[in-house]
Amino acid sequence: MTIMMVLLGGGIGATLRAIITDIIQRVHQPSFPIATAIINLIGSCFIGILGGIVISVSPSYTLFVTGILGGFTTFSTVQLELVQLMEQRQSSTFIGYSLLQYVGCFMSCFIGTLII
Repeated sequence: MTIMMVLLGGGIGATLRAIITDIIQRVHQPSFPIATAIINLIGSCFIGILGGIVISVSPSYTLFVTGILGGFTTFSTVQLELVQLMEQRQSSTFIGYSLLQYVGCFMSCFIGTLII
């Protein structure tokens, strides 16, 4: 049952991420990878909120936090975008984006825990 919940939730989360990324890129056509940043900031906040509400071994946690939000947020895409910024020699953007992703997402998750 746990695997099915992660599979279902991960599919939903990844699909939402793809849709939101597509919308942001079509509307704004950013040179900065803002879509991933927005998605990770929102997802981190919701993980903070749900982490305080739902017991970590419950089926709800498995579906929403591990599945949906795990599929929605993305660590590997951040790493690829950072490598691309480094290869393009955009050092200030690289530093700013790193701080936004790591410090910003941590703070977003922390704020989420305070909302409850």
